[in-house]
Amino acid sequence: MKITDKTALAALEPAEVMRWFLKLTEIPRPSNHEEKIAGWLCDFAKARGLDVYTDETRNVFMKKPGQCGGEKAGTVLLQGHTDMVCEKNRDVTLDFFKDPLRVYAEDGKLRAEGTTLGGDDGVAVACMLALLDSKDIPHPPLECLFTAAEETGLDGATGFDASRITARKMINMDSESLHEIVSGCAGGVRTDLTFRTRAFFLTKEDTGLEVSVLGLAGGHSGENIADGIPNANKVMGRLLCALWEQMPFRMYTLYGGAKDNAIPRECTAGIALTRKRKAEAVKFLTKTFETIRSEWPDRHKGARLEIRDTVPLRAWNELFTCKIIRLLGTVDNGVFEMHRSIPGLVGWSRNLGVIQTLPASLRFVFSTRSDRPSQIDASCTELSGLGEIYGAEVKHYARYPGWIHREDSALRELWMQTFRDKTGEDMRNLVIHAGLECGILSEKCPQLDIISVGPDLSGIHSPDEALDIASLGVFWNVLLAVLDKLCKKQ
Repeated sequence: MKITDKTALAALEPAEVMRWFLKLTEIPRPSNHEEKIAGWLCDFAKARGLDVYTDETRNVFMKKPGQCGGEKAGTVLLQGHTDMVCEKNRDVTLDFFKDPLRVYAEDGKLRAEGTTLGGDDGVAVACMLALLDSKDIPHPPLECLFTAAEETGLDGATGFDASRITARKMINMDSESLHEIVSGCAGGVRTDLTFRTRAFFLTKEDTGLEVSVLGLAGGHSGENIADGIPNANKVMGRLLCALWEQMPFRMYTLYGGAKDNAIPRECTAGIALTRKRKAEAVKFLTKTFETIRSEWPDRHKGARLEIRDTVPLRAWNELFTCKIIRLLGTVDNGVFEMHRSIPGLVGWSRNLGVIQTLPASLRFVFSTRSDRPSQIDASCTELSGLGEIYGAEVKHYARYPGWIHREDSALRELWMQTFRDKTGEDMRNLVIHAGLECGILSEKCPQLDIISVGPDLSGIHSPDEALDIASLGVFWNVLLAVLDKLCKKQ
């Protein structure tokens, strides 16, 4: 049964968390635009007499004394980010800057109609709010850090004045698997390759085609990079390179993907060519796409190619077109190397996440990840070299450190034992190929014993995002039990 009524949704267990999560879905919070959620959080704190601090990066930091026996226990830092990846299906009319998400529950999952849900990392925010609002839940003194702009470069954590943190234990709640506890992560960097563009008038013999690769699964560019998910930008590169071998054409637009940390689901290219070769081009592109799609497993069979007629007035010249499609078709993307000491973990990767056609430029945005700074350096050097060869301006930015795994962690052992006591099941301890704010905060506060945990979330960074409601209940109960145990370690 599909549940859309807000009252019924708020009654879903754990209700004390669910009601705050639903409130978050009504507050716009795209990355780098967290003003509304930051203001709302400050009002929340002031209404409850909590110590609150906010900064120019839109981070919010609250403190609450221990209660119900935890008054003299050691302080615990809880942390999560307020921003969300704003992705939606093409046919969805929703303004992420103004409109509430259309949330519903079905088959034990919480979702949003045609958009991302914001469980990444609304779960953490809702859990912290529930604890900060409570009067009868035993917990130690709490420091709650709500960071901004995590999804676009961990900027909030980077800009936060960590000297305000007094805790020695930190629970980050930005993980997506109930049975996994994360104790290390990769570092990364973003790279822009920007080309200056100039368009030229077409002749009367020319016409246009808009070629779109649609319906790919998408996913997180770190955690899902080894899952065999096709990158729509790279698929387009393969199509255009193949077409270039058959006939001349000129491009006039190219855009794909929305976030560098998401594997692109869609890509569209505008091309101009002679009218007499249009039908041939359509036939060739259709056949080539079907060949490519036949290489993918069944879960990607919903991908499709759409081609429609256009009438462009101008297009880039053939030399520039050739440079762009050669770069698009040949630049390395995906997994470069598996981790050399942790079986099954990706060690080094790159994602071509965004292509944007702007009024006088064309921009490619890459995300490189590795726990080895030398490999990140190597990727930057390679992309700088490609920029020099192809004539692009290159910018490397938003670099962040990895989080080094600690062999001994009392907090990790406490969480895993508590989970085992509550569920009768074991957790898997792992290091992930994704950026977490834990890396930045551990570098700033080496004294912190840090873990990253969370309920089951699937399809993050895509409109397929879903929160498993039952797992949220288990997660909340384990969190409360861990805090209760820490109250008794005074």
